[in-house]
Amino acid sequence: MPRGATNGLLPEQVDGHPSKHPQPVLNIHPSASLQQGSVGIAQHSPQRRPHTANQHSFEHANGAHHGHEHAASDSDDDGGLQMQRAKGARQRPTTLARAKSDMGRGQRGDGNGRDGHGKDGNGKDGNGKDGKDGKVRMRHGWEVQLESQEQATLLSQTFFMYFEDKRHETAGNAAPDYDPQTIVTEWRMKDRLKTVSAILAVCLNVGVDPPDVIKTDPCARLECWVDPIPPDSTNPSSNNSNAQIGKNLQSQYENLSLRTRYKVILDPTIEELKRYTTSLRRTAHAERILFHYNGHGVPKPTQSGEVWCFNRSYTQYIPISLYDLQDWVGAPGLWVWDCSAAAGIITGFLDAVAKHTLAQQEALKRDPSRAQQQQQQQQQQQQQPTIRWDDCIHLAACRETETLPTNPHLPADLFTSCLTTPIAMAVRFFLLQNPLPSTSTIALDTARNIPGKVSERRTPLGELNWIFTAITDTIAWNCLSKPLFKKLFRQDLMVAALFRNFLLAQRVMRIYHCHPVSYPAIPDTHNHPLWQSWDLAVEMILAQLPRLVEQQKANEVATSEGAHPLPNGLNAPAAQVNGTHQPTPQPPLAAAPPPPQPLQELEYQHSDFFADQLSAFEVYLSATPAAPTAHGYAHPPAQLPIVLQVLLSQVHRLRALILLSKFLDLGPWAVNLALSIGIFPYVLKLLQSQAVELKPPMVFIWARILAVDQSCQGDLLKDSGFTYFTTILASSPNSNSGIPLGNVAEHRAMSAFVLAMFCKDFRPGKAAVLEASSPSTTSFSHSHSSSTVTPGHGTSDIVEACLQHLLDMENPLLRQFSLLCLSHLWRDFPPAKAVGLSCQAHARVRDRSHDPVPEVRAACLDALTSFVGTGTPGGDGSPGDVGDAAVVLEEETLASVIVAMGMDGSIMVRKELTVFYSTFIRKYEARFVVAAWEQLLEERDKRAGRDGEEEEEVEGVMGMGMQMDGGGEDARSVYDGSAALQHLNGNGYGHGSGSGSGSAIGAINAFRTDHERSVSFTTTCTSETTTTTTSSEPSSTTTTPKPSRTLSKKTIYRAMWRQILSMSADPHPEVARNASVVVDHVINALLDSPLGEYADRILDELVVQGLKKDHLALSSGIDGGSSRQRSRGEPHRPQTPPSPAASSTASKATGGGGGGGAPDGYFALSRTASMAAAMKNFFGGAKTPTGGPGDTPPSPTRSHRNSIVGGSNPYRSRPLTPGDAAMLPPDALDQINGPPHQPKARVPPSPCFTERDLSKPPEIPLKSTFFTWSSSYFREPQMRASEADEPGSLDYNERLWRRNRNDKIIASTQPLKEAAGSQSWDVPCGYFGIGAAPVKMVFHQFENHLVTSDDRDSIAVWDWQEERQLARFSNGNPVGSRVTELRFINEDDQAMLMTGSSDGVIKIFRNYDEGKRVELASSFRALSDLVVSDKQNAGLVFDWQQGQGRVLVAGDDRVIRVWQAGHELCIADIPARSGSCITALTSDQVEGNVFVAGFGNGSVRAYDQRMSARDSMIMDWVDRKTDHRSWIVGVHLQRGGMRELMSAESNGGIRLWDIRMRKAVSALDSAGAHSNKHASAGNNGNGNGPTNTNRHSPRTLRCLSVHEHAPVFATGSADHTIRVYNTQLKHLSSFEPYMSYLRLAANGGPRNAPITATAFHPHRMMMACGAVNDGHVNLFKCEATGGKEEKGVLDNGGGSGSGRGGGVVEEWGQGQGQGQGQEWSHTLQA
Repeated sequence: MPRGATNGLLPEQVDGHPSKHPQPVLNIHPSASLQQGSVGIAQHSPQRRPHTANQHSFEHANGAHHGHEHAASDSDDDGGLQMQRAKGARQRPTTLARAKSDMGRGQRGDGNGRDGHGKDGNGKDGNGKDGKDGKVRMRHGWEVQLESQEQATLLSQTFFMYFEDKRHETAGNAAPDYDPQTIVTEWRMKDRLKTVSAILAVCLNVGVDPPDVIKTDPCARLECWVDPIPPDSTNPSSNNSNAQIGKNLQSQYENLSLRTRYKVILDPTIEELKRYTTSLRRTAHAERILFHYNGHGVPKPTQSGEVWCFNRSYTQYIPISLYDLQDWVGAPGLWVWDCSAAAGIITGFLDAVAKHTLAQQEALKRDPSRAQQQQQQQQQQQQQPTIRWDDCIHLAACRETETLPTNPHLPADLFTSCLTTPIAMAVRFFLLQNPLPSTSTIALDTARNIPGKVSERRTPLGELNWIFTAITDTIAWNCLSKPLFKKLFRQDLMVAALFRNFLLAQRVMRIYHCHPVSYPAIPDTHNHPLWQSWDLAVEMILAQLPRLVEQQKANEVATSEGAHPLPNGLNAPAAQVNGTHQPTPQPPLAAAPPPPQPLQELEYQHSDFFADQLSAFEVYLSATPAAPTAHGYAHPPAQLPIVLQVLLSQVHRLRALILLSKFLDLGPWAVNLALSIGIFPYVLKLLQSQAVELKPPMVFIWARILAVDQSCQGDLLKDSGFTYFTTILASSPNSNSGIPLGNVAEHRAMSAFVLAMFCKDFRPGKAAVLEASSPSTTSFSHSHSSSTVTPGHGTSDIVEACLQHLLDMENPLLRQFSLLCLSHLWRDFPPAKAVGLSCQAHARVRDRSHDPVPEVRAACLDALTSFVGTGTPGGDGSPGDVGDAAVVLEEETLASVIVAMGMDGSIMVRKELTVFYSTFIRKYEARFVVAAWEQLLEERDKRAGRDGEEEEEVEGVMGMGMQMDGGGEDARSVYDGSAALQHLNGNGYGHGSGSGSGSAIGAINAFRTDHERSVSFTTTCTSETTTTTTSSEPSSTTTTPKPSRTLSKKTIYRAMWRQILSMSADPHPEVARNASVVVDHVINALLDSPLGEYADRILDELVVQGLKKDHLALSSGIDGGSSRQRSRGEPHRPQTPPSPAASSTASKATGGGGGGGAPDGYFALSRTASMAAAMKNFFGGAKTPTGGPGDTPPSPTRSHRNSIVGGSNPYRSRPLTPGDAAMLPPDALDQINGPPHQPKARVPPSPCFTERDLSKPPEIPLKSTFFTWSSSYFREPQMRASEADEPGSLDYNERLWRRNRNDKIIASTQPLKEAAGSQSWDVPCGYFGIGAAPVKMVFHQFENHLVTSDDRDSIAVWDWQEERQLARFSNGNPVGSRVTELRFINEDDQAMLMTGSSDGVIKIFRNYDEGKRVELASSFRALSDLVVSDKQNAGLVFDWQQGQGRVLVAGDDRVIRVWQAGHELCIADIPARSGSCITALTSDQVEGNVFVAGFGNGSVRAYDQRMSARDSMIMDWVDRKTDHRSWIVGVHLQRGGMRELMSAESNGGIRLWDIRMRKAVSALDSAGAHSNKHASAGNNGNGNGPTNTNRHSPRTLRCLSVHEHAPVFATGSADHTIRVYNTQLKHLSSFEPYMSYLRLAANGGPRNAPITATAFHPHRMMMACGAVNDGHVNLFKCEATGGKEEKGVLDNGGGSGSGRGGGVVEEWGQGQGQGQGQEWSHTLQA
């Protein structure tokens, strides 16, 4: 069985396991203890069909349940974080349910207007007769498919979309705008400062008023809440009050910052100020100094900004120059000015700053050497090299023209009170603004005595202070710019505390006609709405204050030993005074629960402020848009700082973490906001918490943070925070991890991602993870930089846990990130590799190479790349010197299994495979140089017609070398070079059982028994290569290996080299680009080796000998002489084409190859040009093309029918017999010139593809981007529906419109289908030129799109209603091949175009109808081993099953290959059991199990995928007497209607089959003879059908088309005639498509040119056709659509009735068609 085979299971499961990533949902599960939520990723409900890896599902809203149902929580949470959908799985609302129709795979009717029970409007069955048992009578007995109501509902309401996953939108690349350096903003405070010292200068001179101040009576008296002159004082000038004021001021500042050193100077003199300030600056170095100035006892500042102090005798006021004060205090500084006209000081200060800065600059200019010396000294002392005088922050009490208030109810130092005792001041202000009734027991003086402590948040005072901190922080966050907020509120604790309180000063002092001023200036915030919330909180406390005071007194009386300490919050206790608060810009968090509550605790009603704010934050989260283009996207939430403060409370912490998780899920912008506001210290400290209920949101939050910012690795290493995640990842399923059982796997996946990011490029992290989880017995020995496992090795817990998680087939996300975790742990860390070797980790990882999910397979390759790339090969450290034989053997065995992944269908997997190959090749480079050299010799011998297995091969090469150089010394050097390579036999090269490579080959051969066709290059010792030989060359079919003395034969190195050559011709440009880099590197290494000169000449010899025989390349017309004249150092290089083709590089090689002995030539460019471009044309999987780009083929269909494996028609020694002719393709012998070819169309690009820079030398190993792409999963919203799934969004409305339009089209065409079987089909309804002969055509079911392909690679998309071309692009298949099949996929929504070409490649294009936006969504080589069977060529044929997500592929091969689109894997190889090629393929679109194939020898066979591969053929019709006898041109199984199965042969025979019957149900021979007993004498209603003129006319029938739902089919003949029949084989119409007479005259072709293509519209009663020698498409419709049944449903398609309205097309806004005269305008122009 091939890799990934599923024994015919449904596409949604492999080995019984779902292959889709589980729905990533944050889900709340009630905790047993707190009834709180936990964060989890929910699974899909079992009631829903599981999805494949890229399978989108549109489901009925009532038919799908997302996530688990849980008991409601009684907390104030919202009940959970629910993600609405999986990434890539879309859920439809009820309004999007499918109508009961026969469209697609989910029909409820039979396609002919019947209902779900198979009855038509008259109660008849499908044949117009009453069903005796009341059941539907349908062909093949498939009426049972509609009997199950559950199955019918599933089919009608479920829509699967393919190739729409993120990996297809990005091709596995990070977004173009993604930059890890810019995606995260700078949130760390690198320039964090501390206010280490403070000078508190208090100039009161108590008892003496300054001369410029006139005080009122009464007036404000309190200074630091102390009356300087108490009423009972007898000595007003006593220093006792002064000292108390200074002590209180220092105590109030200490509540803001306890670590600052304070110096209080009371009534200072100028000498004291200078002495203390200069002393503090010397000790502060470059840190900030606070200067607080209270000037209430001195005059106002002068006009120049000077402030006042005293002389020594206190008899004079002495002004202090601000310039001098700056000199003393220095910078940086924090200045608080509490005096009248304080703003003038700031103005004067800034003037002095400018003077200082200018003086400093001039000093540096005068003596730069001295300045430099001083700068070095200061740097050594960790001081600033130059003083930044402008680094100053000022807080001033009022403007320059204002005076401080004198209200006796206010303190005299109102500004200082607001800054240092904000709670007391705010309560007093509230009472002044809202006077209490006279009966109240609360007074202004007693209101300050709120019980509790500032540091204890569960006390009234602590809670009030907490609320104040949250409100002021939030006001600043919303009103200030982010850089200014960061500077003022996050850089310095003291600055942050003062500025929070400054906001209160703004609010309070403006009432008393003062406006505080700051520098830097901040906006006025007095009217912010949150101040109302503050007033409410104060009012609630004051309302409870009398009762609280009574409780406090009662507690004091009841307590014999003072008051018990109240429980601490999360902040450490600090010294405090009533009415002050603890600033918390970066508060520490407790690792353990708080201490137990005391016996006596105040009982009061806590504020609802934080709960209300969390609810507001939740409302924001529910309303914010997820789409970046939506209005309001990335708008910061106002409550984010409050959420930060809530994390300090254990009561609300869990809910806050859950809401924070929701917010971070919005994207990197949300993560940056949270980091910039200061969330990181909180979540880092919480990693030390043992609370199990916090683990789910914590894991989610950390995954989001690390996805944006990798710099947190050091923080996780500190205090072993990473063990938080290792514990979750390695926990047993039954352990109490705190994560709900349904979400354990998803949180383990996130933990694996966190650990992967922790280990990424961080060696200390890798060592810590390995050490923390490894037993003490683990030991490592290192030899020559490589790790070897000693017997004492243990197994790492993390490594073993990741390996165990690889077996969890229910959770692909866990498997993927477990592999990526191993990858980053192994990468460049030999100890981890040694641990992996000890437990055979690489072998267990290797088992995931056949995982059903492409992301997991790519992650597997990423891990194995890290494993192989870790450690040098040994010896002297050179890349080719291999040391440890055991490690080499393991890696060879590993590579022998991985080589089978070369035929993977996923782009990402093949890209990762090239990275693995580049790493492996770099490690064993010398061996691959040998393999490349010997492959080159073998290729030369094959092209020269010699046996490559001769014993004297090497000696012959040496002789060739002597002849070329004419010297024996050179020959000896070559021989010595071979001898040098020969000694590698002891290091792993050889073909005996005793060598490591021999064992590896045994492993790969054993693997190939299960998947023979997975690798296009064999590793057995045969002389078969991948290069096509011409007819004159002997065919290499030797199967018995001959003795060989070559070194790389039968080794994995040769097999890998051949495959990397093949991948350089991969259909996807990125894979081809990567592989070409590897090929070029190896070739350059070969050319730089001692064999380089001879390798260069062999390459030139290959050009001369090989391409001379290729008439196509020689006739390409490209001048190759210039390439010979280029030097090796010339920067220009030919580009590597993205697909195997005889490109310009090969053509130039031809021209440059004359003179084989010359040292120059095309391959002389090998060191500067891409060798892969030319190498792949010889032995890289590309075959010799059969047509030149400049030729005009005699027959478009014949000349390019031969695929790249076909070659030209062989010479025949005898005349062609009729029997032989019948086995040829219908157009094999045509000699009709087609229309001139159009210019080469544009090849659609791959997403995020960048061309290779050929000016740079090829470097390996390649760098993988898979982990970067994978980590983007955690940078995208996962907890909410995408914009397209949000009702009301533009995408949603468009999809709803399309669904309704589709249903109306189906409903409107239903009545026409029955009538179509009896009406004429010759009514023209359209005609337009396409510029090339149409070879394949296909209609879109619902859009007005007709896609055509020519006989080469051009694809055109047409709007058949408006008769205009929408897009034209190239399929990119190589010269000599053509597009052989076209199919639409995902037609229910936004369709894609799937194409198949004769080189075995399938491609999928998105935006196919928009010329500039067409993109290559995916491509893969569906058939790798195309063989010529019966000397015929069918190329590639395929059928697409939308319901099952399968592609059935066949053609010039011995098998039918089944590809699963969701898995992007070949899941089955079904033997065709015929020696002939398969020419046509069709399948059941409802259940998808049965398919039918037509063969070139005339046989038709039916297969059932549910059977085993060898028993899958359930019916074959091969009787040459009664069945077909010639090439099958078409076979089709109807999607609707009676499900008729029809086939047609080139000799004109038509058969209707039933898979239950051995004979045809009905037959029509080429002469019109009818074998059906119900057939009438005539084939049409008038009896004028075809006459029996020639019973065996060969190749008269060219194509067959069957309507999907109507009982009609059409054939195109060689006589330029279209014949339409119904399924009763009654002839309905015969007509000839119109073609240009001018073109006929110009080409000289016959009038009756063969029809090349016909196609029915899937629903409408219309068809298209085209002929071989005319580049036009003709549209015809049925007479039944002329307007009488459905008011011209099709008339708007361009027919004669297009002017009439009322049809579906017109109703849905598709516009009016063109009139009859406009229809034929193209004819007149031609």
